[in-house]
Amino acid sequence: ALSARFGARVVAPRELLRFPERVAPAVRQALGGHVIVDSDATAAQVIACSTLPCVTTDGTVHERGRVSGGHRGESRSFRLMLEQQLASEAARQASVGAAAAREALTSLEE
Repeated sequence: ALSARFGARVVAPRELLRFPERVAPAVRQALGGHVIVDSDATAAQVIACSTLPCVTTDGTVHERGRVSGGHRGESRSFRLMLEQQLASEAARQASVGAAAAREALTSLEE
């Protein structure tokens, strides 16, 4: 629904990650339903029509009734900022996914 309204300005991180289906619940839980947005303005629009928390490409977190921190460094293109954010998140998720997979395998072996 959000992609139809906002297009590429809103991205669900889990859609950008590859992971085994068996760890999908762990990935969903780890990401907490957040979406990545291209700007504070887009975050405000998303929050106005949904309850999803948003993270801008500079790291500012927007939730209904709350905005917190972020980095305001040199201006870079949205694409570059998104690629860096996603690469970092992918690495973190790979670690989370590997841990969840190890737990699942351990419980199957017991």
